[in-house]
Amino acid sequence: MKIKAAMCVGILLSIFDFILENAGKVTGYWESLQGSFYIGFVPIEIMFITFFGGIMWSMMLPKERNDRFSVVFILVSILYGTFLESKLVDIGLFAYSNGWTSFHALAVYSMIIFLMHETFYWAYAKFSKTPFRWISLKD
Repeated sequence: MKIKAAMCVGILLSIFDFILENAGKVTGYWESLQGSFYIGFVPIEIMFITFFGGIMWSMMLPKERNDRFSVVFILVSILYGTFLESKLVDIGLFAYSNGWTSFHALAVYSMIIFLMHETFYWAYAKFSKTPFRWISLKD
């Protein structure tokens, strides 16, 4: 059940990233550089990384929702993702323009990582036929 839920997150992240990267290039805010083969404006390597990265990220989540763990895990993931993207900009594999900064990326990472987290637990509840509940700090 966990791998099915993790695959849902991988698919979500791939689709979200595909849409966002194409939108970024079209609007002139960001672009991926030096890809080997592009689908739209997205290098195929990025599509594989987001799919398998979403799966691996989800596999670190416990089967039973632990809200305190989730809050820390989400915050660390947001900061780490933003940091890694800034390093990709520094080494020339990704480019920002028209005023887009890492602070904007931080906001986008916050939204997608929260969405990934909730998608995992929603899919896990669906596949294991258990009730789904939103994050709550009452634990």
